[in-house]
Amino acid sequence: TIRKSKTQDSAKTNLIDKFKFTEVQAQAILDMQLRRLAALEKMKLRNEHKDIKKKIKEYNLVLESEGKILEVIDADLQIIKENFGDERKSKVIKGKIGEINEEDMVASENTLVTITHSGYIKRVDPDSYRSQRRGGKGVSGGNNKKGDFVEHAILCNTLDELMLFSNKGKVYTLRVFEIPEYNRTAKGLPLVNLIQLDQNDLITSFVTRDSKGGVSEGKDNDDKGRNKYLTMVTRNGVIKKTKISDFNNIRANGLIALTLEESDELTWVKPTTGNDEVILITSDGKSIRFKESDVRAMGRTAKGVTAMKFKSKTDHIVGMGIIKSEQFRLLTISERGYAKMTELKEYGTQKRAGSGIFTFKVTTKTGSVIAAKILDNPKDTEVVVISEKSKVIRSSLKAVPTQGRQTSGVKIMNVDANDKVATVAMV
Repeated sequence: TIRKSKTQDSAKTNLIDKFKFTEVQAQAILDMQLRRLAALEKMKLRNEHKDIKKKIKEYNLVLESEGKILEVIDADLQIIKENFGDERKSKVIKGKIGEINEEDMVASENTLVTITHSGYIKRVDPDSYRSQRRGGKGVSGGNNKKGDFVEHAILCNTLDELMLFSNKGKVYTLRVFEIPEYNRTAKGLPLVNLIQLDQNDLITSFVTRDSKGGVSEGKDNDDKGRNKYLTMVTRNGVIKKTKISDFNNIRANGLIALTLEESDELTWVKPTTGNDEVILITSDGKSIRFKESDVRAMGRTAKGVTAMKFKSKTDHIVGMGIIKSEQFRLLTISERGYAKMTELKEYGTQKRAGSGIFTFKVTTKTGSVIAAKILDNPKDTEVVVISEKSKVIRSSLKAVPTQGRQTSGVKIMNVDANDKVATVAMV
């Protein structure tokens, strides 16, 4: 039959038609070597047939008896135990099954959140910015459109909640893990895709709130659970503090955090305990330090009171710090990349609403003061400096000298002639 067939397919068909073989049986015959077909290996095939019939009989006996089935299962499990008998790696916990929240599926890890001047937000791995020596040129921090630059950066946890404050005096909320993670050079996502930001509103400050309700500036500190107020300062030197509990239920479209004069903007928000001291720094290099208790607590929609008076029409607040200890230091950075630290004991406590004292010697070489930060442990802290052209440098503060108030510091970042420092974050 096979020899008379012209093709393999026709041979298979002929075998099935003539001998009533199944398709599998016919294919098995075609797959045999010619010598096996010739001799048919009768004895081998008969023995194989005999063994198969014997096994079928044994299997049927097992299937007919529950006891024999259990014996087979027990024997198989003993073999598995001998081969894979290690300790259990999972745990069985007895208890009621509760609802699974989104947070339960998120890994708790540190992340750096940045927001650009045009409102693009992203989070990145803090380690993507390597530490560089003082005076470095920096690396690109984002493929931003022309004229845009990173304006805010905060180190926080993926399980934290961000409280975002706008220049118009409103507050919005956003969970950190909802912010898409990008690589260092990516532009990010428009913030309006994540929150219902009012038209022409820009985020000017933000703090973090953890799962226990503790509010901080994005890093662990002893006062996270003791902070009771959010103290707000405007560009024109107005200050107001409001209980944190007044911000427990923030609507999707935001809440009013501060009522502003038409020409003013909310620029700084810090969590405070009620017994802290506040220090403000201006672009002209002036500063004022006063007790938080000089500012009474007010409701969300209140306007606030005068914190500092300016001697020039162009001067404005560029930095706000909360003093917890005299051991802390004040870091000031200018728009041309100059920086220094100054001991806080050089700043005497004054009454609120004064014009302050000098804290940075502003020159044409340094440019105006662009940022100021309070540091509790400079030796173990690094600073991330971001320019308007999105150049980024991460540098240890060990390279930044401690100097007196009326000095200009040293250059920590070489800024191109058509560029300048835009924002600063501590890591």
